[in-house]
Amino acid sequence: SILGAKKPLLTPAEAEAVQADLGTYADLLPAAARATLAPWLGAPTTPDTLGAVERYAPITDFQPELTPATAIVP
Repeated sequence: SILGAKKPLLTPAEAEAVQADLGTYADLLPAAARATLAPWLGAPTTPDTLGAVERYAPITDFQPELTPATAIVP
């Protein structure tokens, strides 16, 4: 394993970048891969999607711009 090698294969900056990327994409990994990489993933984080939903306000008088100039011809 690159992260667990006896002699470091990566510089400290490269290892930190790999660990940051692993954490970013951890939710895309299968459960077995997450279990294997658990020592390097750290605590799972949850995105702040609830706040985004609470801030949403629909536009009341929205009219889509559907004209021959903006339409896609099939």
